[in-house]
Amino acid sequence: MIKEIFFYFNPQDIIERRTRSGDPYFIVKFEEQTMRNRALSMDNVKIEENIIMVKKALQKSLDISNDKYRESDLREKTLHEIEKKILDLKKERNKIVFEKKQEIIKIKKEIKMVKSVKKREIEPLKNKRYKILIKAKILRELKRKNTYQKEKTRKKKILTKKKEINENEMNLDKDPDSNSPLVKSKIGTTLCDGGSKSRGDSTHIEDTKVNNEIVPVKSQTSNDQENQSELKKQTQ
Repeated sequence: MIKEIFFYFNPQDIIERRTRSGDPYFIVKFEEQTMRNRALSMDNVKIEENIIMVKKALQKSLDISNDKYRESDLREKTLHEIEKKILDLKKERNKIVFEKKQEIIKIKKEIKMVKSVKKREIEPLKNKRYKILIKAKILRELKRKNTYQKEKTRKKKILTKKKEINENEMNLDKDPDSNSPLVKSKIGTTLCDGGSKSRGDSTHIEDTKVNNEIVPVKSQTSNDQENQSELKKQTQ
């Protein structure tokens, strides 16, 4: 079958082409009638030459495809090997990571144990300090409350005194003859015979209240003058 096909081929009808990646391949033009006629018109030598050329061309194509297959196979093998190596490296890395994690966990446990021991040692001291701080805080609070209470009572006393003074003043305005101590203190001294208000003046007298009536009290100097005038009259 192949020999029969070779009769119909002419080397000019074999066209070389290349793929996108640059690999060559061959296309054979084949028109049955023309090829058969051409083969019949050729002599045996030309036919043999044609067969050899076609064979060579086909062999070349097969070799290239075989090389390509071998290359792809090799590439696949290398890829497979690389992937295997990568997997091995990943496994090894995971193993190392796991070991490191275990070490970290171990160290953390040790740190925790040390911390718990230190905590047991430090806890009583902390409690003592805490108690002292609480005591200080309570004392501060009590002191603050005490001072606040004192201030409050002082202000209250001042307010009550002010209130009493205001009430007394109001009572004085309403009833000037009242017997309140403020009223008595407010009743001033009176002047007689046009004298001044100073204590050295002989005309200064103090009023006394008898049965709610103001009675003028005579001074000592006026009494002496009256006694002298009476003595003069008697001698005459």
